[in-house]
Amino acid sequence: MNSGATVSAADIARLVDVGRAAVSNWRRRFDDFPRPVGGSAASPLFSLTEIEDWLRRNGKAFEVSTAERTWQALRSGVDDLRLGEEVARAGMFLSGSGSFDDSQLARLLNQLAEEHGAAGAYELIVARYVDAHSRRLAVTPPAVAELMVRLACPDGGVVLDPACGVGTLAVASTAHEVFLQDIDRAAMVIASCRMTLRDTDVDMATGDSLRRDRFAGQLVDAVLCDPPVNDRTWGHEELVADPRWEYGVPPRGEPELAWLQHCLSHVGPDGMVAILMPPTAASRRPGRRIRAKLLRTGALRAVIGLPDAGSDLWLLCRPAPESRPPSTVLITDELDGVETAWLDPSAADAVRIIDCSTTTSTSARPGGGSWPRGRTSAASSPPPSSGSAASTSRRRT
Repeated sequence: MNSGATVSAADIARLVDVGRAAVSNWRRRFDDFPRPVGGSAASPLFSLTEIEDWLRRNGKAFEVSTAERTWQALRSGVDDLRLGEEVARAGMFLSGSGSFDDSQLARLLNQLAEEHGAAGAYELIVARYVDAHSRRLAVTPPAVAELMVRLACPDGGVVLDPACGVGTLAVASTAHEVFLQDIDRAAMVIASCRMTLRDTDVDMATGDSLRRDRFAGQLVDAVLCDPPVNDRTWGHEELVADPRWEYGVPPRGEPELAWLQHCLSHVGPDGMVAILMPPTAASRRPGRRIRAKLLRTGALRAVIGLPDAGSDLWLLCRPAPESRPPSTVLITDELDGVETAWLDPSAADAVRIIDCSTTTSTSARPGGGSWPRGRTSAASSPPPSSGSAASTSRRRT
C-alpha cells in the first residue's frame, strides 16, 4: 500500500461502516487516535496506514476494498487542485491510452479492472472524485440526466454535450456517437474516457463552446446540456453578430439564452434539445422577445419544473421547413406522468401559446407570461422521433 495514502473522516466511516459522528467521537475519546497529516481544520486528512493500525489495536472490524485502496493511492499522489488531472490519467490508463510511473498504482488499477471490468472500475473512481469535490464540481443529478435522455433521445443516435463536465449526460444516454466539449480539459478527458470504456465513438474538444465552438456546422440528433448559469462574461460583446442567434441576440445578462441557441444550431429539422435552465430564465424581461419567438415558431415544446434540482428542463425542437407550429406547449412541474404527457399530447390538457405570451402573474414563464403551477399541458402535435434527424446529420471527418 502507498504509505502516503490519506483518508478523510468520511472515508474512515465508510471503511468501518459507521456514521461520521462515530469517527468524531473516537477522535475526542481516544488519545491515541491518529493525528491529522494534512487537509484543514474543517476537513482533516489522516494516514491510512495509521488508521488501519489503530482500528486493529482497538478491535474494530474494517475492510479496505480494492476500490478504496486504489482511490486513496490515486489521491495521495497529487494535491487536490490537480486531482482531476490524475483521475483523467486513470481513465486513459484503463482505456489503454496512457500509463503510470507509479507501478503500485498501475497494479491497483489493473486489479480493480479485473474485479469490476474497466468501465465499472472507472465509474467507481469517478464517483469517489465527484464525492470528494462535491462543492467544486457542478454535476447534473443522475435522475435528471436520465429524464432528459428519456424525453429527448430515448433511442440514442448521435448526441452533443457542449458543456459536458465529467460526462453525466452522455453516460446516461445510449448514443452510439457523442461529441463532447468543455472548457475544463481534465473534466472533458474524464467524460471522454467514460464513453470510450463503453465502446461509444467519441469526438472531444477543449474550449469555451460559445466563444470557440469546435464542432461548428456539426448536426446531431439531439443536444443534452447543463450549461453554466449567471455567467456575465460569456462573450456578449465579441459574439453580438454571431449567426447562431436566429431567435435574437442574447442580452448580456441572459447567458442561458445564448447556450440554448447554441444548442439549437447543432440540430437539423426535428432535432431535439434538452437543456437545464434556471427558473428565472423564463421570466427575466431582457429575454422576453427571444422567449416569445421560441414559442411562436414552435421551437419551445416543453418546460418542466424540477424543484428538487433547482432548475427547469426546457425541451426544444428545430421546426421542419413548412411545418405548422404547434399552438400549445407542455408546461408542468408534476413529474408523475410527464413522459406520458410528452409522448401522447392527447393525454393532457393544453395551454395555448398565446396565453403563455400574454398572461401575467407572479409565477412568470416563457414569453413573459405564466401558468398555474402543477398544471400539465402538452403540444398539440406529437414530439418528433428521436432518430428523425439522423438522415440530415453531417458527421465530422
